[in-house]
Amino acid sequence: MSVALSIKEVAELEHIGEKAVLMKIRRGKLRAVKVDSETGIGYGFEYAIDLQDLSEKAQRKYHKRLKEQAAALLPEPE
Repeated sequence: MSVALSIKEVAELEHIGEKAVLMKIRRGKLRAVKVDSETGIGYGFEYAIDLQDLSEKAQRKYHKRLKEQAAALLPEPE
């Protein structure tokens, strides 16, 4: 199962700026797929980046956040 991330999400996970993510995409150092923009703002497309294309550290950070979010949804034990 693949997880598609936005430029903003990738920037946060990799601790780099959004412009740096765009430069990596343009230089071919980070794979991304253009998808139709849901907001309609800008050029009409956004980039989707697969989680598996990020560094191991960023992937671990993503999974840690996911577990924390899931734990927050569980009811407190009595």
